[in-house]
Formats: sequence, C-alpha cells, structure tokens
Amino acid sequence: MNAALAVVDGIRPENETEAMLAVQMYGTHETAMQLLVKAKSAQNPHVVQEAGNLAIKLMRTYTAQIEALSKLRRGGEQKVRVEHVHVYEGGQAVVGDVTVNSGSGQRCEIPKRSTSQVKNPTKLPPFRDRVR
Repeated sequence: MNAALAVVDGIRPENETEAMLAVQMYGTHETAMQLLVKAKSAQNPHVVQEAGNLAIKLMRTYTAQIEALSKLRRGGEQKVRVEHVHVYEGGQAVVGDVTVNSGSGQRCEIPKRSTSQVKNPTKLPPFRDRVR
C-alpha cells in the first residue's frame, strides 16, 4: 500500500482522474513485474510463454497509460500550421525557420534544414493573361 501511495505521490496528480489513472498505472506496472519474475523462475516453457506474453501486454498498457496522462495534462491540444508556397522557374526555396538581423548588429544564424533548386517548375502564364 505504501508503494502505491508513493507512486501516486510521485506522479503528482492534478485532479481525481489523474489520481485514478496513477493507481491503475501502479497496478499495471506491479503486475507486469510480478509476471516477469514468474516467467524468469518458471521451469515449464508454457508458463514462461504465458507469463511473458501477459507481462508484455501489461507493459504496453502501462505505456498507453503514460500517454493518456500526458494527454490529460496538456489538454489534448495540437497546433497544425499549413502553408502553401509556390516556387516558380529559376526560384529557390528554403524550408525551415529564418531569422533576420534586427539592425542591432547582433549576429543571427539561420537554421538550415533544406534548400533546393527547383527542377520542374510550374510555369505561370504571362501576367496580362492572368485573371484577377
């Protein structure tokens, strides 16, 4: 019981749901470890296989519980930023974050992720033919 309370305290649940998940995590981990000990000490290959398989399933469950706790804490929010960029004939593109000098004389580095010359550019029709 003290070990379970120590684990729950270590997880530092922020609400009742996280506390219940912490208790489940303790039970899952403890049972998986007991099954691994059983598999290690068993003489019967069938017992080794069964205990090992159950331990693996419980360890996967424990990993899923950790992910669930993490998602609960961050609120499940995701930010997706989609940008569409056209690079035309003769153009070059830089993919990544670009930082410019603010004029204060400080040195700024531009992280280089990918630069490429356009090999098959899309040709634009002449400007006068474009519809506005």
